[in-house]
Amino acid sequence: MIWAIKQLFSPMRYLRIRHGENIMESKAVYDWVLPFILSCSTVFLFAYFATTVHIFGENGLVGSFRTLLELLIPFFIAALAAVATFEREGLDKPLKGYPVILYMQKIGGNWDLEELTRRQFICYLFGYLSFLSIILFIFIIFSSALEPFIIKSIIANLPFNVLVLKWGVAFLFIFPIWQLITTTLLGIYFLTERLQVMEDPSR
Repeated sequence: MIWAIKQLFSPMRYLRIRHGENIMESKAVYDWVLPFILSCSTVFLFAYFATTVHIFGENGLVGSFRTLLELLIPFFIAALAAVATFEREGLDKPLKGYPVILYMQKIGGNWDLEELTRRQFICYLFGYLSFLSIILFIFIIFSSALEPFIIKSIIANLPFNVLVLKWGVAFLFIFPIWQLITTTLLGIYFLTERLQVMEDPSR
């Protein structure tokens, strides 16, 4: 059973990919730093200027992303299929400059380092985007359906500040949304520029 779970969650390996000398000059900027800053800013702006914003429901903060995800999911899957099957010289070579390393767990539990090619990295990138967008879409559907129960049965009976919980939950949803956006922009950058100048050592 564990092997099946590992296969289903294999796109999450994208988060184990390392590229760059330090956290502020690496892929981690797109994965964690920018999404965290943007999520904190978004929650602050909504909490300060729009205290009546609803989190759940079709008309709430969560439901407003549903249409966007309906458009993005097919795009991510199509991009993944295109990159995985596209034939071009240099696509199966490592990226120029700093190597892209994936921490892989081998049989027996040992960890090994694997240098990825351009194709492998972009496939992991769009695989993760496809996985994350599908998970967010499912979350939106369930949160909209369970909105009355969440509000009446859970939030109404909490003994602590409901606003803290409200915006804490909002942050947990907004963070992967911003991560989806920043990673999407990174993927678009690779498709529009990095794949066009593969022989440039600075790219």
